[in-house]
Amino acid sequence: MLPQSEFESPMFASAPAPVAIAALTQDRALIGLLRSVVDPATDLILVSSEAELTPHLNSRRVSVALLDSMFIEGDLGALSERLRDTWNDLVLVVVGTAEEQGKVASQITSGVVYRFLHRPVSAPRVRLFVEAALRRHEVENVERTLETARPDFSRLEAPKAEAPRKPGSGSSLRLAIVGAVLVAAAAGAWFAFPGGKSSGPVAGTEVVSPPAAEASGDGAADPEPAPARDGIEESPPVAASPVSQPRDEPAAPAPAPVQAEAPRAAAPEPAPATTADTASQRMQRTVEDPVESPATAAPPPPPVQTREQLLQEKLTLAESALQRGELASPPGKSAVDLFRGALELDPGNTLAKAGLVRVADRLLAAAERALTGGNPEDARKMVDVAEQLTPATARGAFLMMQIEKERERAALTAKRDNDAQDQQEKGAAYLRLAGVRLRSGALIDPPEDNARFYLEAARQTVPDDPGVAEMSRSLQKELLTRAGAAASAGNAAETERWLANADAMGAARADLATTRRLLQDTLIGARAGQISELVQAFNGALNANKLLTPADASAKHYLLALIETDSATPAVATARQGLGAAYLREMRGALARGDVAAADAWLLEGRTISYSSSELNAAETELAALRAKAAQRASIVGANSLARIEYVAPKFPVSTRNRNISGWVELEFTVRTDGSTGDIVVTNSNPRRTFDSAAVAAIAQWRYKPVMLDGKAVDQRASVRIRFLEE
Repeated sequence: MLPQSEFESPMFASAPAPVAIAALTQDRALIGLLRSVVDPATDLILVSSEAELTPHLNSRRVSVALLDSMFIEGDLGALSERLRDTWNDLVLVVVGTAEEQGKVASQITSGVVYRFLHRPVSAPRVRLFVEAALRRHEVENVERTLETARPDFSRLEAPKAEAPRKPGSGSSLRLAIVGAVLVAAAAGAWFAFPGGKSSGPVAGTEVVSPPAAEASGDGAADPEPAPARDGIEESPPVAASPVSQPRDEPAAPAPAPVQAEAPRAAAPEPAPATTADTASQRMQRTVEDPVESPATAAPPPPPVQTREQLLQEKLTLAESALQRGELASPPGKSAVDLFRGALELDPGNTLAKAGLVRVADRLLAAAERALTGGNPEDARKMVDVAEQLTPATARGAFLMMQIEKERERAALTAKRDNDAQDQQEKGAAYLRLAGVRLRSGALIDPPEDNARFYLEAARQTVPDDPGVAEMSRSLQKELLTRAGAAASAGNAAETERWLANADAMGAARADLATTRRLLQDTLIGARAGQISELVQAFNGALNANKLLTPADASAKHYLLALIETDSATPAVATARQGLGAAYLREMRGALARGDVAAADAWLLEGRTISYSSSELNAAETELAALRAKAAQRASIVGANSLARIEYVAPKFPVSTRNRNISGWVELEFTVRTDGSTGDIVVTNSNPRRTFDSAAVAAIAQWRYKPVMLDGKAVDQRASVRIRFLEE
């Protein structure tokens, strides 16, 4: 269930949300699964009939109703329609078999039934369907609140007459009302705009929604519809009505139009700054150019952003994009790209994986709306993106099958009645074509030229022909054969694709369940063998010290492959500890050499694989100290800024005496922790090499007060210029 903060708004602050799930069932297994997966904070109400369910729905506490078709007496579709018509904020989930799904196919397509949960059920599937239904209820509740939270203008409606009037009095009364309205309008315009004239007539009614664009020139610009976000279909704009009417109540009859010229109003005074102007003023800012100071000390290097900070930033941006509806676009800033970026930093991150599942769920929900709205191409694109984010699902396969059928049905509708042949001849021709495509293996492809397409054409043309039922059974059998072959090969996507088509053709539930069990057994066996091979390859690379290279045969590569295959297997934890310990050894070696960059790189690698230990934390502390020490050594300060406690004046070289030669020498040196000087380097001099030796010899005898950093003496580089002047 989505957090309440996702839709926090002052508009909703006083509206308590329903917190209960009602289940109409007597199936003990299903009841046990519901009790195990439903959040303890959410009430679970168990009923056995519609009569027991109604009082709970009237209390407005129920968010989701789960209907078990096994215990529904009467028409399941009619019950669903009746519940949604009476409680339009109720989310319905139906549990049943594939055969029973056909009874509510129209309700699923129209959105009355939100999900159909196939038997046999399992705890993960029940949890997935319940959480999806609760999220759907929250979204619908927010949308419904936004639609209904409008100002009440009912007080402006003209009061209805109660007593009957005499013949002929209605006309005179209307004329009197019209006169009063015109006089009131003129007076209101005069008091509102004294001393001016209006450029247009005054409207006779009050508009609830303001115009989307200001008038410019001779006419007002028509508002353009807001573009639909990825995976979310925007509703078309609805014209504002003069009087807001409450939902589910008949609107008051509008008064008869009066043909009269409105009085001219005075010109309005200048309007205050609009929201856009205010926003523009807020965006103004002053940019100050920094003034470079003549200080000789170089700035310390910028801090390196940690992996955790990068990961948190990715997740925050991804969640924002998800809530804005930017699911698959724009590139690089969509929820899909940002969650994938988070997984690149942390392949086992559960928040990123769950985020992709939520994006896929929203895309599939948007695809259902697009398909219901008659846009199968948009729905197909959304399903394609959703199927790339999560493993193959029955819901996605069912949607894709419905999309393909919708496209083919549209093509058939376009071609209907264009052929003048007899219906029986057309049906026989379609059946012959279906048989040919069936024998050639073209069961569902290519589009509009496959066995399913021609069988559907024959069904629409000659629905009572026995050949249609026979061809349908043959196609079912072949579809199940293809699904079994895909399951034996471990191809989950292809298996679900063939099963969705077989289910639509009316295949038996037992045959579908058998194929799915075969797929699970195949995947489990293949995964176990794959994990064993990856563990063996990882151990070999680790023993050979191939920690990072080669990229496709290193210990890191095999660890990431293990995580991708099954992050919950114990082999992943063992491999992570082994590789993390190897990274820690390399980091210790870099610290001993004083190589800050290498130590940083090994620390980042350890964090990337989510390795953690007390030794790694200690090494990170040492790295921070080494980095600070290196930065201190790299910075050069003026020697006159240090406290010198012993000074020896430089001596003129013997070769320059009595020659009237002057000059200078620039040097850099290190003040050690004991105050002595060392690492003396001449950086410039004039004349060249004349006074260099004398300057070096003098500085070597200087002594300084040690430089302290965090309470400890550290080395410090300093620079100085020594002048040699002949007096």
